[in-house]
Amino acid sequence: MAADVDKAGGIPVIAHRLLEAGYVDGTALTVTGRTFAEEAAEAVETPGQQVIKHFSEALKPRGAIAILRGNLAPEGCVIKLAGHDKKVHQGPRPSLRA
Repeated sequence: MAADVDKAGGIPVIAHRLLEAGYVDGTALTVTGRTFAEEAAEAVETPGQQVIKHFSEALKPRGAIAILRGNLAPEGCVIKLAGHDKKVHQGPRPSLRA
């Protein structure tokens, strides 16, 4: 829950984890005008917290959402993956009959 994340150190700790795992560009500017790396450097993790894990301790091999692209979502869309194990979906091919 959000309150648990806050008690563990909050979004700065998550930012630090993303940066150390190489998932974000630390030179990207944030809304504060500082870089992502500068913001992440101020993370203060609560000692012994069990909420925000390192990527090496991931509970699952992939996240809970996915970005899809295709003819039904040419600009992309976001879906929740809970309960789904499919990684690829391909619909039927249109018939070439006239």
